[in-house]
Amino acid sequence: MLNLIGSMLCLIPILLGGWGCGTDLPTSGQDIWGRNEEELQLIPIGATISKIVADPQRPYLYIADFDNSLVHFISSATREIEKSLAVGSRPSDLALSMDGSQLYVSLLGGAEVAVIDLNRQEEMDRIRLDFSPAYVVSGRPPYLFVSATLELSTNFEEDGETRMINVDSGRVEKVIPPVGLIETNELGSWFYIAVLDRVYQYDIATNDKIIYRNQEETGGPVVEMHLGRGGQRLYTISAGPLTTAAQIITDGLIDSRANVDTDVVEVFDTDGLIKVGELHAGAFPRAIASSDDVVAVAASDLRRGNRTSGFVTTFDPVTMKALETHRLVGAPTGPAAIDPNTGLLYVAVDNPYDIREHFGDRQDLQIVSLNAPARVEGSARPPARSGASPVPKEITVDLPGGEAMEFVGIEPGSFMMGAVEEEAAMIPIGQKAREYPIHEVTITRGYYLGRYEVTQGQWEAIMGTSPWLGMNYVLAEPDHPVVYISWNDAQDLALRLNELEGREVYRLPTEAEWEYACRAGTRTRWSYGNQMNLHDDYAWFRKNTWESGRPWAQPVGSKLPNPWGLYDMHGNAWEWVHDWLGTYQEEPQVDPVGPLTGTLRVVRGGVFMQPPPAHRSAYRFGGAQFFPDGAVGTRLVRQEPRDF
Repeated sequence: MLNLIGSMLCLIPILLGGWGCGTDLPTSGQDIWGRNEEELQLIPIGATISKIVADPQRPYLYIADFDNSLVHFISSATREIEKSLAVGSRPSDLALSMDGSQLYVSLLGGAEVAVIDLNRQEEMDRIRLDFSPAYVVSGRPPYLFVSATLELSTNFEEDGETRMINVDSGRVEKVIPPVGLIETNELGSWFYIAVLDRVYQYDIATNDKIIYRNQEETGGPVVEMHLGRGGQRLYTISAGPLTTAAQIITDGLIDSRANVDTDVVEVFDTDGLIKVGELHAGAFPRAIASSDDVVAVAASDLRRGNRTSGFVTTFDPVTMKALETHRLVGAPTGPAAIDPNTGLLYVAVDNPYDIREHFGDRQDLQIVSLNAPARVEGSARPPARSGASPVPKEITVDLPGGEAMEFVGIEPGSFMMGAVEEEAAMIPIGQKAREYPIHEVTITRGYYLGRYEVTQGQWEAIMGTSPWLGMNYVLAEPDHPVVYISWNDAQDLALRLNELEGREVYRLPTEAEWEYACRAGTRTRWSYGNQMNLHDDYAWFRKNTWESGRPWAQPVGSKLPNPWGLYDMHGNAWEWVHDWLGTYQEEPQVDPVGPLTGTLRVVRGGVFMQPPPAHRSAYRFGGAQFFPDGAVGTRLVRQEPRDF
């Protein structure tokens, strides 16, 4: 019977004026119905593509080739397969480790997870399991989360096939019900599982669980889930309400994408999984990808048998409005990813120009050039860091006494300065006048900002004094931030460094420069997002200092950095900046330096003795410039005339 079917399929291209099965097929780069892969922006794979992962640290994308049991390494520069690595039976999912050094490959056909060393592009280990892993995501080192297929479970709530594995020991340390699609945030501290018509959010440390959707709602099973960059938005695609658990078990979760009968992609704020909107794709959505600037949804009318019906719609991640549409050469039938190195979208499509019969489950990769969206007036979109020329990411300056000071290059750009309306509930009445109105600020010159707050060791090396000795609420240690300095003292520090350098290159940051660098392209309450429960990962604040018996600023750089590599921008010690404290104006500003006169100098950054709301990116207050405070330090800017 199969032979008969195969013979009949061979007749189809002959009748259409093409090639028969006894004729050599065209190879990559040859003419395909008058068009070639280069013209179509296609990378030939010719197999089921189960996952695409873009590497933010290396110029590569990794493709899981399910049919051929391979992982393909695609060069961002050449857009060609540079290497194909045999990994074991039926690779179904890929995940980068948190540090980006390894790639985890779930092997559905082998009850294993392959571990690939990305620097050597070789397999380095295998994690043996007692079930077939369908999905894998990386958690906070050394943990990995692995979930089985739904087909292996008849009781999704209780079987607990999602497991937290210690990579170092290979042991399962936690079993998390239920089984299904899985995602973790960039810190590995929150965990998401989509199963049937429910999505769960777990606090990994406490095992607390939030459900956003229950069985009584009519959206149907979730067949695709995507966590946006920054971990602030969760996007889901649901099959129709008539899709049953029995169908899922029979067909598989991903195959049930074919049952999607709405153009809606639901959008949730990950702070409590609150639904905040919908993306309307204009057809049946099949895959989601995102960058800092856009969310891309690949959709088609594949159920209606139109093989060339595919297209991609991009959306503003803040306003959720559609931006532009791109045609695909065929229907999207698999995953998608945006390469952070190039901004190009890669999406698995059914290639109708290829006479090989691979409809639906045999795919090629199409490359789509996404135009950078123009800023919508009033939009709070995080701006792209851009400049006329590339700049070094960091510099290190040697100081007297063997000390050194590290600086991070901050490129020119625009941002919205001040608090957004969603923060209003967190702002004390008297503080609101300081943080409103929100206004656009443009920084026209790049600058280098201290990676860390100035330390006691650096201060002693430069200034030869120790103003904090014998004072309350300070621990005298070289790696702790300098405190008990006035604004005038901070100015003297910059002056002394300029004297040592022999030119004027050091100064205090302006308030606008400080907030621009603190936000690092974000428009959330804190640079890490809106989830207050993450504050302990990024900041020293009242709970982990004052209330823990450590009522002083802690060692610099001992919490996680913001997206631009700056530490302690939220909490630890307050920081003096250049400006007099004044009120904001609604009009756009270019390189603002604050009022010409005033009574108080601006202090930024939050402090160890206060709670998270006082550490927000928009938070600001003032202090007398001649008064040293036990909780106020500073960080410096280094800028030369030729910079940026």
